[in-house]
Amino acid sequence: MELNSTDYIQLEKAIEKRKKDYGDRLYHYTSLNTFLSMVKNREIWMSSTGSMNDRKETAYFIEMLEKELDKYGRKDFFKKIYNQIPLNYKYVFCLSSEKDDAAQWDRYGDSAMGICLVFNVEELCKCLYGYSDIMFNRVFYTDSVINEKYFDIIKKYFETGKIDIYSSEEELIKQLIYAGNLHKHKSFKNEYEVRITTLDNKRQYGIEYAFKEIGNVVKKVLILKTDIMGIPKGTSFEKLVDEVIIGPRSQQNINILQQYICSYGLSDLAGKLTMSDCPLR
Repeated sequence: MELNSTDYIQLEKAIEKRKKDYGDRLYHYTSLNTFLSMVKNREIWMSSTGSMNDRKETAYFIEMLEKELDKYGRKDFFKKIYNQIPLNYKYVFCLSSEKDDAAQWDRYGDSAMGICLVFNVEELCKCLYGYSDIMFNRVFYTDSVINEKYFDIIKKYFETGKIDIYSSEEELIKQLIYAGNLHKHKSFKNEYEVRITTLDNKRQYGIEYAFKEIGNVVKKVLILKTDIMGIPKGTSFEKLVDEVIIGPRSQQNINILQQYICSYGLSDLAGKLTMSDCPLR
C-alpha cells in the first residue's frame, strides 16, 4: 500500500509507541534451516498457536477464568469456548526482548545450533502498517485473573445477562480466545515474549498460507511476504533485520553462510552476521 500524509503521521505514532513499549530491537530464535528458507524468499513465517510448545496454549487463561467463576455453574459457557479454540487458532510470530539468551537458544534455537534474528522494531512497524488483522502484543505471565477486565465482564454477564462491551456472547467468546493467546503460565516468564499475531486469520495482499517442513513435522504457516508488504513503505526484508546471530553450539562457518546469503542477492544481510557471545557448550 502507498502511504499518504495521514498514513505517515499515524505510522510515526505507531512506531513511537512500539519503541516505547518494546525498545528498538526484538529477537527471534529459530533453526538454521528455517532461517535459510525465510531468506530464500524474503519471508516471515507465522505459526499456528495449535502447534506451540505450551500444551495449554490459549486454554490456560480460560481455565483460570473458569476456576474463579466456578460458583456460577456456567460450565456450558466455558464448554463453548473450549469447543471454539481448535477452530480459532491464531497465527503468531514469536519475539523476545532478550538478546543472545541461553534458555531461548536451547528451547527455540535448535539446541543453540540455530540462528537469532535481531529485528528492527521501526522497520517491522513499517512493514506491518496497514494490515489490520496483524497485531503487536506483549505476552502476560500470571497465575490470577481476578484483576483482568475479562473476569469482570464475564462475572457481570453471569449475574445480569448483560455484556457491556461486546455485541453478543459469540463476540465475547472470540475476544476471550484472542486474550488467551496472550496469557501464559508464569513458568514461561523469562522468555519476555512479544507476539505478532493474527486477529481473524484474514487473507490480505502479501500474505498467504502454506505447508512447510519444520523440524521433523509438516506445519501449516502463514507467510508474510515482507518485500511485497514493505517496499511500498520504504522497507524490506533486509532492512527488517539488524543482525543475524549464529548460535553458540553451531558449527556453521560464518564466511560460507555469508556467501550463501549473498547468492540470493542479500549482500547487506550477509554483512550483518555475527557469532553468539553466549558461553553455552
